Amino acid sequence: MSVHARKVTPTLLQVDAVLTRLAGAAAATEVARYVRSEFAQFRWLGIYRPGAAGLELLGDDGERPSGKEVVPVDTGIAGRTWSEGRPTLNDAVPVGSTGGVGSELAVPIAHGSGPVGVIVVTAAAPGALDATDARLLEQVGAKLIGVVAGAPPSG
Repeated sequence: MSVHARKVTPTLLQVDAVLTRLAGAAAATEVARYVRSEFAQFRWLGIYRPGAAGLELLGDDGERPSGKEVVPVDTGIAGRTWSEGRPTLNDAVPVGSTGGVGSELAVPIAHGSGPVGVIVVTAAAPGALDATDARLLEQVGAKLIGVVAGAPPSG
């Protein structure tokens, strides 16, 4: 189990605190920084929202894999998650293909009838991410809907 249940509530409360004082890219970056710092298995965490060229990185923290600033909506783990509207786990990342990433997970930031964004995390070791990570990131994503969708922050 990657995410211990007793760490979930404090993490979500801290995300709430961040969102009461920050908005937009600053909020996304600070949420990524905090969540990544709490869960050692997350080597990188990125928060995406749709843009003119595809899914555009709104905020991130950690060792970003190359070519992750904008990702097409029809390729890769983020694009597949966007298209299918459900979490995608890739534990078969080819060695050397993504700069030392052994496992990656993407979850949709869901709102209404479909996603408004995607959260992607990477881990160095294959098998380092699981369904508990997905559930945590879905809960974080629910809190980020306004930030990702561009709505003014609540509070």
